Amino acid sequence: MVIDDIPLRLYVSKKKMKPLNLNFYRNCHFQVNNKMKHQMHAILTKKCRGKKAPPLPLELIYTIYRRDKRKVDLSNIGSVVDKFVADGLVLAGLIPDDNVNIIKKTSYVDGGIDKQNPRACLEIKHYKVKKNERKVSEVDR
Repeated sequence: MVIDDIPLRLYVSKKKMKPLNLNFYRNCHFQVNNKMKHQMHAILTKKCRGKKAPPLPLELIYTIYRRDKRKVDLSNIGSVVDKFVADGLVLAGLIPDDNVNIIKKTSYVDGGIDKQNPRACLEIKHYKVKKNERKVSEVDR
């Protein structure tokens, strides 16, 4: 299952847009952060309407399309996008929870440059558990 056109910038006021990255996330006011989360949740609720997730557990693969050729840390962008999107998938009813028993693997891939439409695309796949892989409950003991 694929969810396209996840924005990398969201409105913080009527005219100002701010990036979804760890640098902004850690320094912004909690009310601004909450406003951005609600925007992302609304976007995902629309995009997930009528879709069904693959069987659990899941693997999330984010492809990030940058707006210019500057060097970026993909996890700087991907970690915040993943946080907002995973919470949005739960609120949209696509997945029951976003814990480690449901989402086993998350990865970020560079999609290159798209000046007109910088975005993230999410591919949700069934995660095949390896034979020698321990369950979370075994690790927690």
